[in-house]
Amino acid sequence: MHMSRKGHSPIRSGAIPVILLVLICAFSIVIFLYGRFERYSLDMLETSNISLMGQSRIAINYLNDVVYGGGSQIFSDLYVEAAMKTSDPSPALLVHASRVLDKLGNYGIPIHSVYAYNSKADLFCTSCDVPWGNGDEFFDQGIIPILNDIKSGKLENGPIYRYIPKPYSPGLEAVYTYIIPRSSSSSKLAGALIVNVSASWFDDM
Repeated sequence: MHMSRKGHSPIRSGAIPVILLVLICAFSIVIFLYGRFERYSLDMLETSNISLMGQSRIAINYLNDVVYGGGSQIFSDLYVEAAMKTSDPSPALLVHASRVLDKLGNYGIPIHSVYAYNSKADLFCTSCDVPWGNGDEFFDQGIIPILNDIKSGKLENGPIYRYIPKPYSPGLEAVYTYIIPRSSSSSKLAGALIVNVSASWFDDM
């Protein structure tokens, strides 16, 4: 004859609160550690972003100094000045001016191309790695509306992020474009020095 057991085992009944307490403690520890890890990750990300911003600011300041400082020197060159002023510049003059424009690439920044724009002749004299040409035939047609906006005062001088066509092959290239205008006595845009810096320089920082 079997006798029925009354109630639960005292050991099993007493283990339940202990198990619940262990689970609660473990869950609390996981939440605590996750919070610490998240805070640490955010701090590291913030520190990294601040460092990158500082490096970018230094790089941009250096780039501005090179473009505007070097551009001012190129502006004063006799060949470049003549290429931007003469109503009908000769091929020999454009060749000399192109060689001067190439010198801007000697400052340690990846210059994509440099143009000296002659408003009177509607002509772009360029650095030697891209072809020069008249406004309606120039390979970089995207620069025309930008110059028109500068003429009308709708746009600052740069830098402007944009894409320009590759001069000798299909495709586009990303650049930052600086424009240093040359004003006439009537305050109209008589010409401009256009400097295109390869955008990949910032990506590789």
